[in-house]
Amino acid sequence: MCTPAGHTMMGVVVGGTILKKSGKAFWLSLAGIGILANLPDVDFLFGFVAGSPNLYHRGWTHSLGFVLIVMAGAAVFSFFLQKRIDFRWIRISGLLVFFHLILDLLTMDRSAPYGIQFFWPLSRHYVISPLVVFRDVEKSAAAATFITSLFSRHNGLTVLSEIVIFAPWVALRHYTGRFRKPGNVREEKKEMLGILQ
Repeated sequence: MCTPAGHTMMGVVVGGTILKKSGKAFWLSLAGIGILANLPDVDFLFGFVAGSPNLYHRGWTHSLGFVLIVMAGAAVFSFFLQKRIDFRWIRISGLLVFFHLILDLLTMDRSAPYGIQFFWPLSRHYVISPLVVFRDVEKSAAAATFITSLFSRHNGLTVLSEIVIFAPWVALRHYTGRFRKPGNVREEKKEMLGILQ
């Protein structure tokens, strides 16, 4: 599957309209984008609890059903913080998670079951694109060696290839002026689900 670097850069391209240009707001909005863009990979944590990090990976958190769950969560969270439903954040949250799925569909997969449970809960069948764009990530199946296994030459080249692919798109997003300019204090407090200042 695509690395966190690739997912985060894709997140910047997709969610760049809420990314501020400078200051604390930039880093907070970037962190929010990074978390949402990588959220489906939370299934690794479930596997760690069971002693096998890959056990639940590419399952229901890599599905259209999970996209809807995240959008519903964004609606509840925004209402709790802002006393109103922020449809912009619902849309962006859904898009960030959805594009995570798309990238994983386009990634080389060398271990069965191949692909992701894209259509969960309607189907538990794993699907993958016949078109391969991204290199795979080598990782250990054992919790004790999982983290260290990620720091390999193969995975370093995978990250480098993703940077080569995404950097032009991130630059284009930046230089076409699609990153938002900082607003006034009141507007800042309302953005990023009410946590930016």
